Order: sequence, then C-alpha cells, then structure tokens
Amino acid sequence: MSVSVRTLLNEKVSTKIFFISKEATIFEAIKTMVTEDIGALIVVDNNVLVGIVSERDCSRKGQLEGRDPHLTTVGEIMVTDVVIVTPTETINDCMAKMKKNNIRHLPVLEGKKVVGLLSMKDVVYDLLTEQQHKINILEQRRSAKGYGADL
Repeated sequence: MSVSVRTLLNEKVSTKIFFISKEATIFEAIKTMVTEDIGALIVVDNNVLVGIVSERDCSRKGQLEGRDPHLTTVGEIMVTDVVIVTPTETINDCMAKMKKNNIRHLPVLEGKKVVGLLSMKDVVYDLLTEQQHKINILEQRRSAKGYGADL
C-alpha cells in the first residue's frame, strides 16, 4: 500500500514552500534557490499558482539561450502547464506523473492553495523506504519459518 502525499508531507523534515513572482528575474530565482538549497520555486500571481521554475529552466531557457539573467523575468521561462498532485494521491501516483511528464517537482494543491512541493528525491526516498520495510518483513517471516540465510 503506497503512502499518501499528505503523510509524506507530514513526515518531511522541511515543509517550507518557496514562492517567487513571475516579475522576478532569473538571477533572483537562482539566488533564492542557491540560498535555500532547493531546486524549484512555485511562481505565483496574486497568491495563485501560475507556474513553476527550476534550476534546469534557468540554465536551459535562460543562459543557454543567451538571455540576460538580470533582465529576463521568471515569467518568460517558467513552466505554465504545471502538473500537480493532491494530498489524497499516493506516492506511486507521484512517481507515475513524474515519469510520464519527465519532471522532478510536483506542487501539492488542496483546492487552489499550494500546501507543499515534492521533489523526485522525496518520492524516491519514500519508495525505497517502503521497499526496505517490505524486505524486512519478508526476511522476518523467512527466519520465523526456520529457513536458512542461504536461500
């Protein structure tokens, strides 16, 4: 049984969400991501999600296309077709969406309110933890039945 997004958010060490305006510059976005040691920012306009911008967006759509990071706005490079999850979805749902859309960050929305941001690292760590738990249970059952470690 896969863990819910709500449970994962409750277990995260850091639940702080970082927002940026679409009028901010690429430089400001990069500076925030470096300072906060994060890989993406939620882009808002009047407290409503309008996009997401990642380090990859800044490097690929900014620097590699020759845009001036001090003059180019986040709104010019952000992803506007944002894939989201809700707190009731599962971690398996998150992984499927990330894989299908080739993305590394998923905003979590409850109604129209952003309540979290999950990274690929969050999702993979949780899936690995779940798998290790299942392995431990199987090993305990095997030991309880008297099977040797060489099986």
